Amino acid sequence: MGMNDSSFYLSWIIHYSIIYTITSLLIALVSVSSIWPNSDFLLVFLWYLTFCITLIFQSLFITTFFSKAKTGNIVAMVFYLALYMSSLTVDTSSSVGAKAGLSILSQNAVNFGADTFLLAETKSGGIGWDSLDNEIERYTIGISFLMMFVNIFLFALLAFYFDQVFPNEFGKKKHPLFFLPCLFKNK
Repeated sequence: MGMNDSSFYLSWIIHYSIIYTITSLLIALVSVSSIWPNSDFLLVFLWYLTFCITLIFQSLFITTFFSKAKTGNIVAMVFYLALYMSSLTVDTSSSVGAKAGLSILSQNAVNFGADTFLLAETKSGGIGWDSLDNEIERYTIGISFLMMFVNIFLFALLAFYFDQVFPNEFGKKKHPLFFLPCLFKNK
């Protein structure tokens, strides 16, 4: 008798959420005290924490493809860097749509968001809850948050799906269309 998948994943999500909450708290304290002193502390903390949560679900997604930790770690690092490097394809004159589209990848959302925090700090005195939708160089912190939430949902869905259909050493995997039960009913 073993642990079911939901208990297994929930334990890892809770474990890393605690670690990332503490890390985000420390990073927000340092950021607000030195880099972004005029920005709202809770907003900065939640922004960092949201990014960290996206990393948890990206990691869960990547783990579905590998049974060896070393290979998975190498691929995860390359995956992270590739997603981050995609932000280099846009510049300050790019449209809101282009930046928002690339922000579906959380590394881009946090990169553009950090630029927005920094520019808001120098131009308008920081970012607060009332200025989430203030556009600075064609981007807003609200877009950053929204796209990170979309990223969490997307990678959670992909992780769940591929974990169910991708073969590994533990048990029988389901048909790729397992989520359409009407196709598999006995007549």
